Parts: sequence; structure tokens; C-alpha cells
Amino acid sequence: MKEKDTRLVKRFGKNTRRMFFPSSPLEVLALEERFQQMSVEGYLVTGAFGAFYTFQKVAPKKRKFYVDYFYKASELDTNPAPSTKDYLGYVENTSWSHAFSKGKMQCFYTEDLEAPSIETEEVFRFQSLRKAALFQEVPMLLLGVLYALLWGQQLRTVMSSARLFARFMSSWMFLGFSFVALLFLLDGALGIYRIGVFHVKNKRSFKTGEGMILCSPEEG
Repeated sequence: MKEKDTRLVKRFGKNTRRMFFPSSPLEVLALEERFQQMSVEGYLVTGAFGAFYTFQKVAPKKRKFYVDYFYKASELDTNPAPSTKDYLGYVENTSWSHAFSKGKMQCFYTEDLEAPSIETEEVFRFQSLRKAALFQEVPMLLLGVLYALLWGQQLRTVMSSARLFARFMSSWMFLGFSFVALLFLLDGALGIYRIGVFHVKNKRSFKTGEGMILCSPEEG
């Protein structure tokens, strides 16, 4: 995750900020680091909508954050499943507090910097992050394929006439369809590639007993 992606911060009232931070479920460490930076500046993350995160003004303090994707959670997060409630209840019995939920994303924080990490089986977390990433990236790839098919259909229609074909190839419609299709295809393909690398690296790591490997904020 590049620094320029974290600078689009908008104020919404005296005690509230909203920050734009697009990220993949594989980049939880980058999110945790950014939330910690905002906490030091005196803002605690309290919610999210899409790639926008809401922060409320609090006493400046360094806090630890933990971001997880609980794949049994409700996608709309209006009526959490019993298993999700059990998970949240378990965390509440530790020194960690629940910051917010966004669909399958769960975010926790603690002011005890020496507090042990939330005990989640690494294999389970690995599967949850991989599934969440797939749910995010596959639609992008499918949209790219859809736009490419629409572009191809339009191209076949105008190829019956050399004049229409020349006009279409030089039109904004052609450029627009080409750009959008290419954007979605590249974004989806890159996302699937990164998920594949994440999968292979962690499968190897689990076999050697080294535990789960997450992308560092610098890599994200």
C-alpha cells in the first residue's frame, strides 16, 4: 500500500475524520499499522463503508489493532450469525475491545501493548483471509470479462461496414470500453495472482511449521 493512498483524509465535523484506504484482505497488517498511526494522532477507528474508514477523536495514545475476516459473518452485518456472536463474545473476555465490523471484517484494539494476540488458529485465519480476498477480486475479474464481451459484441456489429468500423475505432466509446475492460481485467488478474502467491507461500510455511505469512505494510 503506497503512502499516497493514505493521504486522502477528509474531515466530517470537529471530532470525526474519514479516511480513504483501499486495501485487500491480504493487507491486514497495513490496515493495522494505519489504525495505530491514527490512534497516536488522537483518532480511533469506529467504522467503515467500502474503502472509507471513520475515526472519532480520542486521547492520543498508541494502541494495538487486530484485523480479521470471519467468513461465517453476515455479509450485510445486520444480524450477525450465532458463530460470529460467539467469536465477538470470546474476544470481549480478553483485554481486546471490538472497534467495528464491516461485513466479514472484524477489527479489535487494545491499549495494553503487552497484551497477547487474539488466539485464532493460523490455518483458520489463512482460510478466512483467502476467501475474503477471492470474494473481493473475482467480481472484478468477471466485470472485466463482461466488459470485454460487450466490447467484442459492439466490434462485431460495426465490422459489417468499413465506415462504421473506422468511426467506432476512433470514437470515445471504443476508448472507454477498452480502458474499462482492461482496467477490470488487469485488476482482477493481479488480485488473483497475489492470492495464488499468498496461498502457495502459506501452504509451504505451514508444512515447515513456520506459521502464517502476511504481507508487510511495505509490500502491501
